[in-house]
Amino acid sequence: MNQKIKFLRETLGLTEKEISSFLNISSYKYVSFEKTATDIPCDILILISRIYGISIEFLLDSKFTEQDLLSELERQGLIDENNVLDRLRQNILQNNDTKITYRSIRKVKTSFQENIINSINKFIRDSGKSLFDFAKYIDIDNQSLDSILSKKRFIELDELIGISEKFKISVNDIING
Repeated sequence: MNQKIKFLRETLGLTEKEISSFLNISSYKYVSFEKTATDIPCDILILISRIYGISIEFLLDSKFTEQDLLSELERQGLIDENNVLDRLRQNILQNNDTKITYRSIRKVKTSFQENIINSINKFIRDSGKSLFDFAKYIDIDNQSLDSILSKKRFIELDELIGISEKFKISVNDIING
């Protein structure tokens, strides 16, 4: 996954600083995601997938290769795009006029978080289980699930993947609500 985000950035001729500014993190922190096996926080990985306009599964699943990523960038017309940064800003903000700011990125993250929470709440309702029994069913402790649902913390990647696998729904579908 770490090499895939580096591949995407380099393929489009972007710097670490340019991508880190989209993520509202330091370029040092972003570089650590590319260069090491550092776990990328779920919210950052979701933002990265949105910046490039690709499904998060392209980053998570090892069956997708760099060639698949390249094909997706070509399909979007990003390879020969004259103003790549504007297109990436549009990908993440879904708007031509909004600027990349701490608040605009926070709003995007909050939207993802709300979609994930809504999906989990739907799974809970559909299962007919209590919150405690549902937490056991998806192998997350009750307190962690409560923290996610009450927006005290963003879901972790392994938790999101676990829910995706348990309910046989793509991570992307959960993120999109």
